[in-house]
Amino acid sequence: MGNKLSINYWLFQSNPNKFKLREALQQEALKTFIVKAHKGKIKKGDKVIIWETGAEAGCYALATVASNVENDQAEQQEVPFFKGVPEKSKRVHLSIDYNLWSNPITKDLVPLSKSFDRFFKGLSGTNYKATKKQFTEIINFVVQQGGAKEQLKGYDPKTSLNHPLNLILYGAPGTGKTYQTINYALSIIENRTMEELEKEPREELRHRFNEYMEEGWIQYVTFHPSLGYEDFVEGIKPNTTQQGNLLYEVEDGVFKYISLTAKRHLVEVLLSLIPVQEVKIDYEALYSSFLLYLESEDFNSFGSRTGKRMLLQKMARNGNLTVRPENSFLAYTIFKTKLKKLYKTFQSIDDIKHTQNDINLLLGGVNTRAYWSVFNELKKFEPSFVQALMEEDQEDVQLPEEGIDAFELSNLSEVAKNRANKFVLIIDEIDRGNAAEIFGDVITLIEEDKRESNPEALKIVLPFSKTYFCVPPNLHIIGTMNTADKSVDSLDSAFRRRFTFVEQKPNLELFNQELIAGVDLKSMLAKINQRISILLDDNHLIGHSYFLQVKNIAELKSVFANKIIPLLQEYFFEDYGKIGLILGEDFLKEKKLASSDFASFEYEHMEELLNQKIYQVRDMEELDAISFIGIYK
Repeated sequence: MGNKLSINYWLFQSNPNKFKLREALQQEALKTFIVKAHKGKIKKGDKVIIWETGAEAGCYALATVASNVENDQAEQQEVPFFKGVPEKSKRVHLSIDYNLWSNPITKDLVPLSKSFDRFFKGLSGTNYKATKKQFTEIINFVVQQGGAKEQLKGYDPKTSLNHPLNLILYGAPGTGKTYQTINYALSIIENRTMEELEKEPREELRHRFNEYMEEGWIQYVTFHPSLGYEDFVEGIKPNTTQQGNLLYEVEDGVFKYISLTAKRHLVEVLLSLIPVQEVKIDYEALYSSFLLYLESEDFNSFGSRTGKRMLLQKMARNGNLTVRPENSFLAYTIFKTKLKKLYKTFQSIDDIKHTQNDINLLLGGVNTRAYWSVFNELKKFEPSFVQALMEEDQEDVQLPEEGIDAFELSNLSEVAKNRANKFVLIIDEIDRGNAAEIFGDVITLIEEDKRESNPEALKIVLPFSKTYFCVPPNLHIIGTMNTADKSVDSLDSAFRRRFTFVEQKPNLELFNQELIAGVDLKSMLAKINQRISILLDDNHLIGHSYFLQVKNIAELKSVFANKIIPLLQEYFFEDYGKIGLILGEDFLKEKKLASSDFASFEYEHMEELLNQKIYQVRDMEELDAISFIGIYK
């Protein structure tokens, strides 16, 4: 059973004389792969090294097997890359995790271990067994070379319901990264696509987001230079008692708090799935609770099979009951020991087919109607007793954190995973703090295969509380990163390779067709970003969100004065010449210097100083709509 669940690793070889692998990957057209060997072992979920043989042998992609082996045709988009017409054959579908067509890992580039030697010797065939070590070595090298941005090409954020556990939205200022975290969080929690959510009013989305935050399903934190491990995971904080004494206590950070919250929920789900028949019932405990029930509910009569009531007259200290039929003065004793024998013999009241014969045969000469009535009530009470037991078990696990930490999720079923709520931790400006230091030793635990319940799950002992800690599989982490501050490649490689990166680009399609005093905002922003890309790079573009709420020329001037101009000044370090190359001459004016601007002093370069061109930004009130139109015309 364990082998069926474990992940296998494979080398899938492509012959350049039969299939144009690089061109197919470039067009994102590689969807399937022929299986000629290990047909009974290759399965959905396995990991694959996509390899091309020949003069430029190397790894061109890493993928996940998305289907079991099936007799199938090549996908239509793959056909043009075959030399000849591909035949129907045994195939698997693939999900490309890392697309490396533009920067393949060839022998001359990678100091891989000797275990890779056979990969470069022109093996014949198509499918070979690989190892986790080989797969991991390639991933590590990809990340070191900055290939993380090419991962998960098959992941479509708009339509996918299977978002990565660790996700970073990166892009230039104003591209809606923080804005989009609301949609991503709702998509994860509500199991709805981003496309669906975008059709709803923004106010409704934000309202639901805030409700989830209040209920603890979402936690929000902003990274900054002074934030540390003690704030994020756990640390020792001073507290003052009512008597004024100073105590130092371990305090959970936001990451540990939401991890334990998510795990508590999983534990609750697991307990709720325990069938009643699997709960071991102690008869003495059941009967004691039954007596309390009779006493607390002011119970006075039992139903009978004939419909006549059996009245409760007395409850003795030893647990025996005295009952009598209604409209009768004859009383009968229900002995606790005999009732226990009845309980142990018959699983259900329906198992007693003939009241008199079945009960008398078991207990001897007793009033069978009286025993049947009490036994029937006991069996009716039993489900509520079991439910109370389960709830007590849940509470026992939830209340002390030590209990939650010790509760093993190694046998977490798919049913439990599917029923469990998902929790989201949003980290805004994840690059502004030292992410590697803030996460510390828990960085390894956030990997999907290191999460609790997975075969490769890891636990650590936290430094202050000295308790075991692991990250549950129902916790998603969403970070935002401003590329104007720092590029993706500048992040710590160990940190970077544990996240999926989704770029947020300026979206010109969000602009409607209306002109603002004759100004086409869409064309204006497109031209500004085109020039920034030439003079600087794509990491410093200007996002669409700056302009989406602009309704008139006054608001447009305000956006430029308070946001766009200061941003450009920061980008180009007050080099107004380059700002002029982006916006045009209307936005800048030459500042003339005179000797009277300076103190009286003999300066040999004074004439040169007075003749140099100095520019300054015009007051926005001096501009009109024509100036803004001039940016793109």
